[in-house]
Amino acid sequence: MKKLSIIIFLVFACSAFGQTPLRDVLRQKAEQGDANAQLTLGQIYVFGLGKSKSQKSKDEAEAAKWFRKAAEQGNAEAQYNLGIIYTKGQGVAKDEAQGAIWFRKAAEQGRADAQFMLGSMYFYGHGVTRDMNEAKIWLGKSAKQGNKRAAELLKSL
Repeated sequence: MKKLSIIIFLVFACSAFGQTPLRDVLRQKAEQGDANAQLTLGQIYVFGLGKSKSQKSKDEAEAAKWFRKAAEQGNAEAQYNLGIIYTKGQGVAKDEAQGAIWFRKAAEQGRADAQFMLGSMYFYGHGVTRDMNEAKIWLGKSAKQGNKRAAELLKSL
């Protein structure tokens, strides 16, 4: 979250002082294959940043495109974000099974929030076959990292 706050500040600072918009600089790096730039560009599109107030708008389809590029390079944060986009149907067709695939990739890299989401999906049977053993595994991993929601859901197993 701290990284995103810095990015938001830079986007607004560049725009306010008439500098080359950070979005343009990031796009260039992202198009060259930089996964961190792809992730950041996706975040900028999710929040509709980097344009003047009259132009400000979210572009979740564009965000999904950039998150996918970073996710396919193994970026766990992009994988998690793509999981969210698919489970909510933001900028892409809602597809909980696809969301579960991306949450698993991020969860396997140790992301507690992805472990919680994947465990919850197994608990409720959303996008995956309901499986209390899998739910217990993923919720347990998330809870061990301090995720209180995972710990609460784990208590009900």
